[in-house]
Amino acid sequence: MDGFIFILLILLALTACLLYGMKGTGKRVVYLTAVTATLLAWCVGLLLDAYIDFGIDLAFRILFPILAMGLCILKAAAKSKED
Repeated sequence: MDGFIFILLILLALTACLLYGMKGTGKRVVYLTAVTATLLAWCVGLLLDAYIDFGIDLAFRILFPILAMGLCILKAAAKSKED
């Protein structure tokens, strides 16, 4: 197994364990989710940039983390408005 894929699988497993263990702690889960989503979006963007050639640099490794963080912020803002 490639080392990069192995690291990604460990990151996913660790994130799942952390999210499961911190279910009732409120804001920490929001921060952990935002950080995890951003890191995973960066990894996906990096893989797309590395293995798919569109002829131009679309910079998915930059675009996807920004979108992930923005969605996490919007989700947290909508949740706090409900409370």
